[in-house]
Amino acid sequence: MSIFDEQYRVVAVESDCLVVRGIFSGDVVTIINAEPETPLTQEDYPLGKLIVLTDPSTTPLKLGLSISAVLRVLRRTPLRP
Repeated sequence: MSIFDEQYRVVAVESDCLVVRGIFSGDVVTIINAEPETPLTQEDYPLGKLIVLTDPSTTPLKLGLSISAVLRVLRRTPLRP
């Protein structure tokens, strides 16, 4: 399963990164904000919000940027039981 096939819940938000947990895999993914002049906020990404990532190599960029265009995946670590 690719990270783009997964659904995620927001578990932490900071201005420079978003931490999400995979619904199916339980993997924790830290996403770095590629546009630091536009900080991430809990208003935009409330804890528990369900999101999906789109693959920027297969999705054309739009004027309203998708999460994958604004954020890039830094690390993927499995949750420990």
